[in-house]
Amino acid sequence: MADNFDPMGIAETASPKPAATSDEKDRPNNEIGKEVLAFIERIERLEDEKSTIGEDIKTVKAEYKAKGYDMKMLAEMLRLRKMEAAERAEWEALRDTYGHAIGIFG
Repeated sequence: MADNFDPMGIAETASPKPAATSDEKDRPNNEIGKEVLAFIERIERLEDEKSTIGEDIKTVKAEYKAKGYDMKMLAEMLRLRKMEAAERAEWEALRDTYGHAIGIFG
């Protein structure tokens, strides 16, 4: 009796073969399997998009560099633009304070 215990309710009594799809991959025949597979497929699509976007970013950076612009400054400007205005102002004030204290800014 304990061998038949199925807490998830996903066991099939006749163990049918999963349905094949047009992409030649087997599909589960139970609702939990279908739902989990849907999440996996969404993640796979997003990973593909992420890869494409990463390649696009590299292309834009290569164009920027080819124009003779400084890559370190690009990274700094991107970092600063991500900050909120107040956070950026605080960062600049601290940079100036420390810079003056150690004699970098005069």
